[in-house]
Amino acid sequence: MNTSQVIKGVIGGGRYTVTAPIVKEDYGLYLKIEGLELPSTYEVDFSNSEHNGTSVTMIGNSDGVIIPSQFISSGKDVFAFLYHVGADYGRTVYKFRIPNKLRPDRTNEEPTPEEQSVIDQVIASLNDAVDRAEDAEQAIEDMSVSATTLAEGSSATVTKTETDGVVHLEFGIPRGATGAQGERGEKGDTGAQGIQGERGERGLQGIQGPKGDKGDTGEKGDTGATGPKGDTGATGPKGDKGDKGDTGATGARGEQGERGPQGIQGETGPQGPQGPQGDDYVLTAQDKEDIARNYSVNVVTVSGTTPNITASANTRYVCGEVATLDFTPSQTGICDVVFTSGSTPTVVTLPSTVKFPDGSFVAEADTTYEINILDGIYGAVMSWT
Repeated sequence: MNTSQVIKGVIGGGRYTVTAPIVKEDYGLYLKIEGLELPSTYEVDFSNSEHNGTSVTMIGNSDGVIIPSQFISSGKDVFAFLYHVGADYGRTVYKFRIPNKLRPDRTNEEPTPEEQSVIDQVIASLNDAVDRAEDAEQAIEDMSVSATTLAEGSSATVTKTETDGVVHLEFGIPRGATGAQGERGEKGDTGAQGIQGERGERGLQGIQGPKGDKGDTGEKGDTGATGPKGDTGATGPKGDKGDKGDTGATGARGEQGERGPQGIQGETGPQGPQGPQGDDYVLTAQDKEDIARNYSVNVVTVSGTTPNITASANTRYVCGEVATLDFTPSQTGICDVVFTSGSTPTVVTLPSTVKFPDGSFVAEADTTYEINILDGIYGAVMSWT
């Protein structure tokens, strides 16, 4: 194939390639695609349009694929589409644009005698040059040449010999002196990214090496100095007092705090009169006055039908209708519990240390009770239906 008839389409980093230009008088041109591994035969579609119109499918091989002449003679750019299917990926389209450069049309005017004389002289000179080139080419064909490298600083030599009509020239060429290192050139532009190669197989995992010894613990570094405390910002102006908000709902009872440390024992007071024993206890008027004076009520609402309450001082526990009630009073101050005994009387459990004026307490059916207990001992009961 004549290489002058080949238009190269070199695929670089992308799928769009622009080739060298052609002119509409060129015929018998081949498009040779490089930069991509192709099968022995492949299909390429040619058209004068990049996005619409019709195309012609041509079959290519290792020499390339011929460009249909009707697209060249149109004077328009020629577009080629290669549909390539790789081993590890699907169908991919590569696009080539072959620019079509128009050549000026020839005129039908005849040259003047003077112009024709100049043209004839130029043609004659060209023919003479061609003849001399052919003679020189023949002489070169009948000649052999060789060269030998001589030491640096030697004189050049040439030796001519002739054997059986063939002239042989042997040149002795001295080695040139090493030149000074030139300046470093500017960095060239980054070339287009090449086509990604096929992914290689994953290699075998190497054997894990032995675990190294644990290094010594380093010394603890010094604690850095504490930075200076910043200045306190200026106090902003006091805002207007807002309206009083609505009273919120009573919060759930918090967990009982830990018992504080025992205080220093005070001096022993004078012994009081002997109180009544056992079931003969009667709540005196003075007891009632102490209860009224020391009682500041915190109200706790208790849910459920079987509450188990460990009371705090100065607290009232309000229950609904309950089946059973287990109530352990505070050992100091006063506490009380309010509950309703339904059609089946509530079973009330209290510590044996609690004493009532009537001796003991048993709930009756369909009755609401309020039980007050002072210092975990002295009990009083109120009831209503």
